[in-house]
Amino acid sequence: SIQNLTIEYRFRCADGSYKYMLDRSHLMLDSQQKPIRIIGSLQDITERKSHLIAIQNHNKRLKEIAWMQSHIVRAPLAKIMGLVDLMINYREDLGNIDEILENILISANELDGIIREIAVKTENEL
Repeated sequence: SIQNLTIEYRFRCADGSYKYMLDRSHLMLDSQQKPIRIIGSLQDITERKSHLIAIQNHNKRLKEIAWMQSHIVRAPLAKIMGLVDLMINYREDLGNIDEILENILISANELDGIIREIAVKTENEL
């Protein structure tokens, strides 16, 4: 019978750099389950592992951007929607239209800043 062992690990090179290694060993046993032979291979998977880590970091940043879009963007947008609703439905009862318009502009500028920040993060990511 054969028993397999596969391990990935980081290996420090003589020059101080690190490489990711894939170590595979196949242990061959006789009928009494005593080892009779071991066959092994060592493969440098640094490039593949680096790509995987880059993809994981990329996904993490994209999740952060998605969270910003779904949470941070909603606050100033909700303010704008509420203020516009006041102006549409309660215009006759409002004496402070200029103040409401000023708050709409403040929220719109806040929203613009958030969208610009998302655009910068997205651009840096791609």
